[in-house]
Amino acid sequence: MRLRRLPTGSDQRYSGRKPEHQHEGRSMDTTNSQNTTPDCFAEIEKEPRIFVTGTSRSGTGLFFQMLRKTFDLQMIPETHYFDGIRTTYDDPTAPLDPGQLEQVHKYFGNLARVRFGHGEVSSEDETQGAALREFMTEPDRASLDDYFKAHCHRMALESGAPIWGEKTPRHCFRIKEILDTFPNTRVVHMLRDPRAVMASYKNWHKRDRELIREAETEDAVAQEAARVKASYNPILNSLIWKSATNSALQAVERFGSERVRLIRYESLCTDPLDTFGEFCDWIGFERPEVIPQMKVTNSSYEKDNESGVNTRSFDRWKSSLSRHEIRICEMVAGNTLAAAGYERTSQGSNFMMNAISIGRSVPGIARSVYVNRDRMGNPISYIKARVGPMMKRH
Repeated sequence: MRLRRLPTGSDQRYSGRKPEHQHEGRSMDTTNSQNTTPDCFAEIEKEPRIFVTGTSRSGTGLFFQMLRKTFDLQMIPETHYFDGIRTTYDDPTAPLDPGQLEQVHKYFGNLARVRFGHGEVSSEDETQGAALREFMTEPDRASLDDYFKAHCHRMALESGAPIWGEKTPRHCFRIKEILDTFPNTRVVHMLRDPRAVMASYKNWHKRDRELIREAETEDAVAQEAARVKASYNPILNSLIWKSATNSALQAVERFGSERVRLIRYESLCTDPLDTFGEFCDWIGFERPEVIPQMKVTNSSYEKDNESGVNTRSFDRWKSSLSRHEIRICEMVAGNTLAAAGYERTSQGSNFMMNAISIGRSVPGIARSVYVNRDRMGNPISYIKARVGPMMKRH
């Protein structure tokens, strides 16, 4: 099953700069979809060049912006596809039956209209999703993976970009599935100090809701803020960081550094030109002479502005987290902290205090699981993908 006339990925160095007039809108006007012809896809690559992953609050949004602002590259906003709906299907490459089509049409139609998790599914979403069939050569035999590819290609076509990629942080737990599906793509995992990640997650819900971009409704923003607040738990957040980091480290070992690359958030902020330049060398893009101005978006601390590359957030965790939270984070992260290149600040931890914290964390962990239940896809697969890497020792 193939999308119409899409060439294989190119290994040539990509030097295309983003045109000044390029549109960055998210939704596709399907009322004019009949004007779409196979020739529209002649310059769009069949496979994505890159998937960007990482823990939440690790700088994936900053890197996403760098790619979009520097190159004529369409980065698809978060789909959660590989760790969500795809895990609920026994064979995502098999033709869909009529009952599955309704769910798939609503899923991708909703993604075309709003950010993942920021709006209820509507009847219009099914129409939007069904319109993806016009982007396929054999729509009657379309699989779940075919719909994902069609969704991404539709957004790339809308932007006019010849190459594309996708950014979903939690896809770090599905790197094998991504590389199996797209053998020519590459994966970047954003790495950030777990204490800074935890502090950012702890404070995100306190942001002024009016400053959050792309929020479709006030209710959607309020619900997301409530979800993030309920999800905060020092032990759970530290475990997730450890699991995500170990997943990425294991992926580098398994697939090689030519296919999977770790980029430190701190390096991207302190030396953006060299760090981003090394990435460009790795993926085959031409190095930029300057890094474009980045907007602060979705920050836990800053208002949205045009100076998103900064180092002010590096040490905020020292004042945002209590000493006990820091000790818990370092205890849970364990040897993964050093494997990722970060140093401990505490000399040890109090066994009794840790035992009390673990006991008190159980209700919080249960609450976090409950508020995120709709994001899990297949719950067993979701948990399994995280527990295994949590147990790895370095």
